[in-house]
Amino acid sequence: MKTSFQVPVRIRSTVVGAIAALAVCSSANAFTKSIGDLSVAPSPGSAIFLGLASIDDTILFSLSSSSLASFTITPQSLDLGFVIPGATGVSFSLYKGIDLLAGPGTSFAGLSLDAGTDYSFKVTGPTSGLYSVNWYVSPVPEPESYALALAGMGAVISLMRRRRDTDRNG
Repeated sequence: MKTSFQVPVRIRSTVVGAIAALAVCSSANAFTKSIGDLSVAPSPGSAIFLGLASIDDTILFSLSSSSLASFTITPQSLDLGFVIPGATGVSFSLYKGIDLLAGPGTSFAGLSLDAGTDYSFKVTGPTSGLYSVNWYVSPVPEPESYALALAGMGAVISLMRRRRDTDRNG
């Protein structure tokens, strides 16, 4: 005796749709994600991403003020009872608009960046896995800050000279 099980059409179409969506998602290896304004984000900062198959990701960010910045990219593994491995061979390039500022590499330090909303990292790698982008951003002092510091030093020197002259003549 032959037993057969008939799946209702509604369930079958849902399963087929889910399998098709999974196939489309797994073939779409690249993504674009914004991590916001790094001038106001805590520094040092970090963001972790999961790259699927070969990695070809774009990470957008902005700076609301001129900044000195350093960036690194590193593989990250995560143990949740099962291990999600770190992506090996990842590197990234830094762009402002379509202009390449640095890269490809795994670390950039001491970059002087102007304020802008069109910065991005292009992350590439041959394998899937977790990786983190780490940053340290500090504001560049405005020329007025330097002028104020020089004026303050001048005032202190003037007071020291005046005190020294008073002690000699006193």
